[in-house]
Amino acid sequence: MTDWSAQHDDAGVLMMLSSSLPLSPSGYGVRSHAIAGHLLRHGVRLSVFTKPGYPLASWVGPQEVSPSDTVENVTYHRLPLHPVGMGEFGEAYREQASRLIAAAAKGCKARIIHAASDMETGLPAMLAARRAGIKGIYEYRGMWHFSSAARNTWFPWTEPYQRRQRLELQTGQLADACFAISEALKAELVAGGLPEDKITVLPNAVDVERFTPLPPDRELQEKYALQGRIVVGFIGSFTAYEGLESLMDAVLELNWRNHPVSLLMVGDGADNLKRLKALHRARGSHPAIIFTGRVPFEDVKRYYSLIDIMPFPRIPAKVCQCVPPLKPLEAMAMGKTVLVSHVAALTEIVRDGETGLVFESGNLPDLVEKLEALLTSPELRRRLADKGRAWVLAERDWHKVSERILRVYERLLEG
Repeated sequence: MTDWSAQHDDAGVLMMLSSSLPLSPSGYGVRSHAIAGHLLRHGVRLSVFTKPGYPLASWVGPQEVSPSDTVENVTYHRLPLHPVGMGEFGEAYREQASRLIAAAAKGCKARIIHAASDMETGLPAMLAARRAGIKGIYEYRGMWHFSSAARNTWFPWTEPYQRRQRLELQTGQLADACFAISEALKAELVAGGLPEDKITVLPNAVDVERFTPLPPDRELQEKYALQGRIVVGFIGSFTAYEGLESLMDAVLELNWRNHPVSLLMVGDGADNLKRLKALHRARGSHPAIIFTGRVPFEDVKRYYSLIDIMPFPRIPAKVCQCVPPLKPLEAMAMGKTVLVSHVAALTEIVRDGETGLVFESGNLPDLVEKLEALLTSPELRRRLADKGRAWVLAERDWHKVSERILRVYERLLEG
């Protein structure tokens, strides 16, 4: 492992996040925690902050906020600010936030500010780097307006969408270097005008020491009556673009074909969860489909242990093409067989017939066919799962992926 401190003991790094654990246990929070933890292991003198106003500006957590929260070896510092948002008072917020971030950078003697999307966090952070005379890195993990467009197909033709797109690109232009979460998102940014050589792909990865194969949790297996069943599972947020309606229909079809398969749906998703449950009732409330609700973060691995096959049937929306989920890598690390829809961000992770299977996005008969092939061949499931886990260990271990960050840090400090 690279020992950063041996060469750069005087080079502090301020990491600026939109949200964090423990208040926001999302994929964003898990990725942030993994990156911060591994940078600290590499010896980086890292200080982690959340954007000014969080969590109050995000309607998360209590009305009185602790000045910091420590999770494992990472301390998340809060920057209090009355939430004025990015709308009518956008310029006022950016000015106040950039001053606070610049002061925090000075306080921790940072030579780099590394901010993760979206632009509400990144733009003030890049302005703060300019103000402080230090280097700025903007990490593109996703695009809020892409996600909104997946829910509302008319949104790309609106002024708020176009404004967000301009500000995201402006943030990247202000940065000295950028990270992108996928090759597909990098291509989108280059098409928008950012120089290709400015962007380093920093993909999702997984802590392979934490996510390891486990035997099925007997207590949960009995709770959900899964003995003797092949379990298809989804763990995460039930957003509209996940394509979970088609997954439910596929599992029902396979039950009508007398396959002993259950679908375990772990998580929630506000209005979309209500819609999925209504669809379940309309389909006759078949007992093979199980909604667990949200489960504690520390219990997630217990639920993974129950699952044999993890499909990711995302729809072909731009957000799905550009922004990969974290969960397929966790599943592969735990020895699960994965099945993904043919969207660019997922086919960067899964090689069809080698590390998993790929089906045509939006094609229910193809999804059913691929699931049935997996249900009827334990040998195929095992072969794909073994190769998938081996690929994650070799290519998507945070120990190795985090070294890409160090190389960019070093280039900026030497430039």
